[in-house]
Amino acid sequence: MAFASPLSALMALLALGAVALGGCAGASGSMVVFRDLADIPERPAVTAREANDQAAQSLAEDRARAAQAAESLRSEPFAAPEPAPARPDP
Repeated sequence: MAFASPLSALMALLALGAVALGGCAGASGSMVVFRDLADIPERPAVTAREANDQAAQSLAEDRARAAQAAESLRSEPFAAPEPAPARPDP
């Protein structure tokens, strides 16, 4: 197959690439995939109320400690760093 100019060969190659990519994009969008119901795991066991309450209490304590640490950092005095030394002129 011979083309009259390199430009027409490039255009043909670009058209072929567009058709190939267009076909791939259309195929994946139109396919319907159904989940295999045998792969669905069993429902997890219910956590005991005591364990939930203990986790909630622990998270509340952690949050209070974080808030206290943040407040103590805000109240500390801030010392500005020393300025960088001047660059010597070459």
